Amino acid sequence: MALRPLSQVSCVVCIVLLPVLVQAQQPTGTITGVVRDPSGAIVPGASITIVHEATQSTTRATTSNAGVYSAPGLLPGLYKVCVEATGFKQTVVELEAEVGRVKTADVSLQVGDVTQTVTVVAYGVHVNPTQTSLEGIVTEELIHNLPLNGRNFLDLGQLEPGVQVVPDDIITRSGFARLSVAGQTGVTTRVTVDGLDVSDEHAGSVALNLSADSIKEFQISRSTFDVSTGLTGSGAVNIVTKSGSNELHGSAFLLWRDDAFAARIGQEPTAFDREQAGFDVGGPFIRNRLFWFLNYERNNQDAAVVTNIPLFPQFSRTWPSPSDERMATA
Repeated sequence: MALRPLSQVSCVVCIVLLPVLVQAQQPTGTITGVVRDPSGAIVPGASITIVHEATQSTTRATTSNAGVYSAPGLLPGLYKVCVEATGFKQTVVELEAEVGRVKTADVSLQVGDVTQTVTVVAYGVHVNPTQTSLEGIVTEELIHNLPLNGRNFLDLGQLEPGVQVVPDDIITRSGFARLSVAGQTGVTTRVTVDGLDVSDEHAGSVALNLSADSIKEFQISRSTFDVSTGLTGSGAVNIVTKSGSNELHGSAFLLWRDDAFAARIGQEPTAFDREQAGFDVGGPFIRNRLFWFLNYERNNQDAAVVTNIPLFPQFSRTWPSPSDERMATA
């Protein structure tokens, strides 16, 4: 019996982002820190301006009486943190906000004219003193540069210790997968996309697939989750999709795999043909104000399942196993 083709279209439309309280993983990061003077004393009332480099969106804050500032709800990406206080030089810290993480940007001001600027680059990897969760980030750079047989982005979850990919048990859902964390079955692993839970409650994988080109980055949490993580007894995957920026950017790809180019090691050749094509493009509607992003991917695979039953040779044959999948994000 031939397996049914799989066809799917998923679409996410983001119009306005409003602060809401939800019981799910947050698709944002946080930047926090303490501002001090050259002697190490705290500086209350300092002005903090946090600018997202891609969209120039601005978040403002002021240090408390303890010299502390915090900016939650930041989309993943590169930021400039500008700190100003009377009698001190302006200090600019460049760092990257990541999904589900709290980044610390402590600032030591230097005495001088406020028109003078001191720039500090804080891209380096360091110990995170603000979080105790065991987690890791699969970045856009890894998604773009590492080869994926089948282009299922969840395969990259295996880069994290203790994480394995488990094929979906339902044969009519070919092309889906679930992540097993710390030896668990993967059924209870929670998966969210931009804060929305897309876990399949029956198969334990995801209820939809996403094109790898539509993903900005994703976080895999393995233990001691923070309070924003959805209820789970094993692990959680927090996915953030791409968005537009002030610069027009895009890419396209075409991948083809065929059994005509496969190595022959004694066995009979099995029919296999896969074509994968797609594109992504994004840019501004209004610079610094409104942005757009589009992604589309088509996967067409014609494979076969070979059954060999010596006792009942009449049932030994090759069965076609087609799969056709379309994914779109806007």
